[in-house]
Amino acid sequence: MNILFDVDGVLADYVFAFTKEASILDYLQEPYHTNNNPCWSFDHILTEKKQAVIQGIVEHDPKWWTRLEPLISQQLFRDINYLQVLNQVFFCTNRFGINPQQQTKYWLIVHGIVNPAVILSKRKDLVAEALNIDYSIEDNVEKANNICGMASLQSRKSYLLDRPYNRKDRIESLRIVKTVEEFLDDVKRGA
Repeated sequence: MNILFDVDGVLADYVFAFTKEASILDYLQEPYHTNNNPCWSFDHILTEKKQAVIQGIVEHDPKWWTRLEPLISQQLFRDINYLQVLNQVFFCTNRFGINPQQQTKYWLIVHGIVNPAVILSKRKDLVAEALNIDYSIEDNVEKANNICGMASLQSRKSYLLDRPYNRKDRIESLRIVKTVEEFLDDVKRGA
């Protein structure tokens, strides 16, 4: 099987790291985690100018992506690593800045993923098609819908990790899971 994991919002807490930067700059009173993010963007709490300042910090910090907190347990990272024994496992992200692919690989290795295959792309649907992905998990509803739409002629299964910010515009054939563990259970069962 070929399995595709989104990184930020599924495995790594980008929202907390971003809002922590906002808090350090006194743009926010305190940071919050992905699970508490009500919207996909930060437009509801930060002006475009303030977001650009934080994006500048991310872009110029060669280790910014390596410091994100995980959203899953070490046991789940081990389970993902074990999947690599008999399957092709890929990690796809749209990170930016200084060497985002290397930073992402480092982050995954620190969390127990041996030799992670990291792909940088905005178009995860095209990545899923090119790699003939059987299972994918994403937290962005548009990207999950696109992967699911391309899967209609194949056996590809597109999962959306349920978050407060992705509950609108879901297509009917999209599979919704509450946790990464639930996704992994489906992968292991071949559901």
